[in-house]
Amino acid sequence: MNRKIAVFLLLMLLYAFGMPSIASPCGSTTPPVTYTVPVEVPYDTAYYDWSARPGSFTAVNFWMQALQVSDQTGVSKVEVDYMRMYCRDTGGVDTLTQSREYNAIEDPFESGGLFIRSPWYENNTSEAMPVQFDLINGYVFFYPNTQYDRVWSLWSPGETIPANTNYCWMEARVWIHGPATVQAGMEFWQDETAAWTENSVNNVLLWVSDWFFESSGWQIISVFPLI
Repeated sequence: MNRKIAVFLLLMLLYAFGMPSIASPCGSTTPPVTYTVPVEVPYDTAYYDWSARPGSFTAVNFWMQALQVSDQTGVSKVEVDYMRMYCRDTGGVDTLTQSREYNAIEDPFESGGLFIRSPWYENNTSEAMPVQFDLINGYVFFYPNTQYDRVWSLWSPGETIPANTNYCWMEARVWIHGPATVQAGMEFWQDETAAWTENSVNNVLLWVSDWFFESSGWQIISVFPLI
């Protein structure tokens, strides 16, 4: 058979039965519908201020929070592959200082909790956060729609800021399914063991990310300071 005819027939077959698809490793970050940031959240866009650290504060931690989108119903699911914090020294070298990898079951789950959504984090009281683990692939997941009136929050313990640190930053790898939204952030603390008393006493906000929405694959949530 003539080679040109053979190529033509192959193309016609592909057109008739469908071209093979090629998946993006991170998927599309454009949600299939338009979601809006819930009105009750205190920070609806990214914020960063390393200079906010009082001189007596020696530690930092990171966190992530998820919500069911206010005006949406249906099943939502959030998968978290990891959360990691790095500190960059004055020489420009990054060091991994804290991480949550979710490669083993944590029972009871003490790295997160459910907080009152309205009023926002009222009295900072929380209850147990129901999560599940995928140990084959190494991630934790949960369903915000099952308790849509709560903030689903995950966090790390405080970590002493290394000497000669220029700044610290954090990233998380997440997959958001359905009408959920996710934000990450970091806080300064008096020290590694300081307990929450009330806002801006033992802890001060360092940064928060934008809110992220549904995607067709894993997303990296990360914020770097503008320096």
